[in-house]
Amino acid sequence: MCDYGRLNFKYLEAENRLLEPQIFLEGQLAYTDWATAISQAALQLKQFAGPEIAIIASARMTNEELWLTAQLAKSLGTEWIDIVPRREPGDNILLSEDRNPNTNGARLILGSESEPGANLLAISEAVKSGKIKALLILKENTMHLGVPVEQLAKLPVLIMMNILSNDATEKATIVLPACGFAEKRGSLVNGKGRLQRLNRAVRPPGNVRDDWEILRDLLQAVGGGDSILSIDDVFRRISETVPQFAGLSLNKIGDLGVHILQMDELPPVHPRDEEAIEEAVAMQVRRRAVGRQVDEVRKAAAAGTH
Repeated sequence: MCDYGRLNFKYLEAENRLLEPQIFLEGQLAYTDWATAISQAALQLKQFAGPEIAIIASARMTNEELWLTAQLAKSLGTEWIDIVPRREPGDNILLSEDRNPNTNGARLILGSESEPGANLLAISEAVKSGKIKALLILKENTMHLGVPVEQLAKLPVLIMMNILSNDATEKATIVLPACGFAEKRGSLVNGKGRLQRLNRAVRPPGNVRDDWEILRDLLQAVGGGDSILSIDDVFRRISETVPQFAGLSLNKIGDLGVHILQMDELPPVHPRDEEAIEEAVAMQVRRRAVGRQVDEVRKAAAAGTH
């Protein structure tokens, strides 16, 4: 494991960890129970037609979570669904240029004709133009969308499932606290096409729920899904609908994983998709640079007051 992956866990104990579901009431976010949060999220989403709803998912999510997300999109009738692409220099040894651990899972499960991440900017523009009225953001930082927080705050519906609070979660209509990578069970398809199992190492804190349970309940609340009682049930549905997973189960994956995707058999990325992804990545770089500048100004101002 590279140093980045080996040391990137302290955020699980961060002071701004989301621990309770929240709902926007009377001008502010208020803590609520899970049943209320899920039912209200479903009611908010069902106010709008499919073309007015968008879902930003994450290729850091497991296959099971992505499959439930895809079913949710179908139930809502939206085709506005994509992930945030992440690319940075790799070392050709342990550190991949693709910093999303499950891009291949997104390729197989979301079923988009475009490369994962290629539609992100189109969704961002639809939000900015007002075409999108309801936005569901799953395990992603809105900084990467290129939409100012002030504009997100104007959305009639902004539902966020995440681990940490930030400027955007404070503007959400519903906040759903979810698990970190070490707190969940599931599977991923790595950069070489190998299906790997993810095992829970620690329990989540507070009233945090497993991501797949949140998505399962939301799917059922909007009128989709049936009799999914465990994450093994979710994987079973994947094996029944995604050819590469046929005949497999979480137990059959084992500790060493199973090769299910030949990378050299994937069709080449269309130049239009590649251009859109590179533009989305460049936008992230610019926004991170601005974010660092803002942080430096805040630190300088704080130091000047002492």
